[in-house]
Amino acid sequence: MKRVTAEALLSRTRVQGPTAYVASAEGSMHSASRWVQSLALWLWSGLPSYAQNTMVPLVATQLLSADRSPWQRSLPPRDLIMVSVSLLAFDSATGSSVEADIPLQIVTQSKTLLNVELRSAPPKLLTVWTAWPWSELPDTLPKSGMDLEIQVGTGSGLAIVSYAMDLIPVKPFLEPQFKGIMVQKIVQKLDTRGHCHGPAVHIAEPGQLLCVTIQITSPDDLNEVEVVDLVPAGLEPLDEALAAAAAVAGEDAGGDNAFVWGLLLGRSWKRTVRRDFVRWRSAYMWGGTHTLSFNCIANAPGVYSLPSAKAHSVKFPEVMGFSGAASFLVEDTAESPNAVSAPMLQQFRRNVGAAFQVDLGLLGATEGVASMLPVACPQACPAAGSCNLAKGICECVSSSGDLLPCEDSTQEPGPGPAPTQKPWRHQEPRVPHPPEGHIEDPEALDASHSQTVVFVLLLAVVAAGIYSYMARMKTPRNFAPPDMELSSEPFAVLDEEMTAHVRSPLTVEEGPRQHLGGAGALAATEAAE
Repeated sequence: MKRVTAEALLSRTRVQGPTAYVASAEGSMHSASRWVQSLALWLWSGLPSYAQNTMVPLVATQLLSADRSPWQRSLPPRDLIMVSVSLLAFDSATGSSVEADIPLQIVTQSKTLLNVELRSAPPKLLTVWTAWPWSELPDTLPKSGMDLEIQVGTGSGLAIVSYAMDLIPVKPFLEPQFKGIMVQKIVQKLDTRGHCHGPAVHIAEPGQLLCVTIQITSPDDLNEVEVVDLVPAGLEPLDEALAAAAAVAGEDAGGDNAFVWGLLLGRSWKRTVRRDFVRWRSAYMWGGTHTLSFNCIANAPGVYSLPSAKAHSVKFPEVMGFSGAASFLVEDTAESPNAVSAPMLQQFRRNVGAAFQVDLGLLGATEGVASMLPVACPQACPAAGSCNLAKGICECVSSSGDLLPCEDSTQEPGPGPAPTQKPWRHQEPRVPHPPEGHIEDPEALDASHSQTVVFVLLLAVVAAGIYSYMARMKTPRNFAPPDMELSSEPFAVLDEEMTAHVRSPLTVEEGPRQHLGGAGALAATEAAE
């Protein structure tokens, strides 16, 4: 019975960046409560075959992050107690409950990236990271890839190793890319009420008011999400929080009441408007589709690039997505030899498409949105690749820096070989007797440790009961009367026609401009105490 339950919970596990969570139901985009996830981790830790599953450490990492839902100011005590019990059981199953001591070395192509001894005893060292500039890495790395070799010495405990790379692409992303988040972007006209309306446009006249609409779709709930849209030079964004810009856009200064409703529904966005970009940030984004928009005005005539919009998780930058890029024309109304016309824009688009070998017709060259519908990839893409939503194929970065179909790139089409593990300094692989509390098989379970875990679990249940009883005895202020039925839906589902009129909640966030860039490699490792 325990194995059936463990298998059912494992089948509901969904990966999210370097972590994973147990879904509330089969196929659900929302995670189960921390209480349920803690019980799942505690159950897996008692079964050796499940405790060694690669998904279990990811769930433990997610519980350690202590993320809160938008309704919580702090985690409930019963959740904290149950998380502690489950992590104690997981540490026991991995040999970290008594004393963690792991000599660890990470090497790539004879280059040592990390050499450390993780330990829980004084001097304690449980987390360490290092960064390497690209110039100090092996020259053959771009062609061979980041092939890591993890060397572990004699010791006890579990180490979680992760690495990341700051990359500046050689060529801009002209087609939409999906790596956990789908982003769609169009430029529309404003109707008489000041709302985004109509098909996508790529031609405007100086002084014309336009609206940039961005849709973000995520299959999971995400904490700390950022959306950045670079504004082309031919358009100037309007900040409706300012009186002058609000008068131009035909709105009241300070925006509408969408921000208040966003706070009540737990899905507010903070918006920052600058001359060259517009940025939104949300502390918690529900799974599903979200619509953001801003007004802008066309100014200087000319042909400009329309950059792609980017959405990513602040905590896990690898969970991200790009919209498609295109070009935009601010047409010169004066009749002069230097005036830019629509045919010149089409020729410019054809030249760009030929240079980058991209069909810009998929990026909205024609009117309407039919040509902009995303095409899903038939199967999951490799860890090093992303799904091209314009073609419906998985693309990987080749040795030249270009995005090519994974089967045509120099990288392996699969997720790549797992980092090899070798004994450190040619030591023999460790096959010691399990330390105290280590679960090697159900029959070898240490009785004293089992009694300790059961006692702590009973204590947690009693504490949770006392907490629930005290919570029921005291009625919170400003709560709904007993005869009022509160909805359990996190947000209302709107049809496409209504979604077009929803405005993004906004506040103005002052701050300096930020420019991100650079290249390098990062290797980090953590050990559970």
